[in-house]
Amino acid sequence: MNASFRFREKMLRNFLHITIALSIVSVLIAAAQTSKSRKPGVRRPCTLPMTQPEENACSFDQYQEADQRLKVLLRKIRQPLEEDLASYKDADDERREWTQVAIQKLNAAQDAWINYQKQHCDAVAHEYEHGTFQPTAWALCMKQTIEHRIEDLRQAYEIQ
Repeated sequence: MNASFRFREKMLRNFLHITIALSIVSVLIAAAQTSKSRKPGVRRPCTLPMTQPEENACSFDQYQEADQRLKVLLRKIRQPLEEDLASYKDADDERREWTQVAIQKLNAAQDAWINYQKQHCDAVAHEYEHGTFQPTAWALCMKQTIEHRIEDLRQAYEIQ
């Protein structure tokens, strides 16, 4: 019986080693296929389950994309004002002054909004101080405030 027990134990151990080896090989094959299917520098969609560092990077990318949309919108608002200002060189001073003030007020409002956004999102992120979620909380707050700002500007300046 002792020999039979040793034989079964040896067979079970070999079976476990083969199972572990096959598991490792299948994980390596899946990882290789995933890395081949991804283009260099292209991040997977943020909706997929991911690690916290990946989520942090993804939310930061979303914030930067929103920030870029805001910059485009601000250029769209400023451009006609600046073109009007340039065309008023020979016009009466009142129209030129009105346009200058409009540009100054837009710039001042944007500067104040940026200060608000920074203070607000720093306070939100502070709730997660020293945690791995803090960068995500900050980036999501920045993205959300930008989206609200975009909507406010579109309504105020009647831009679609």
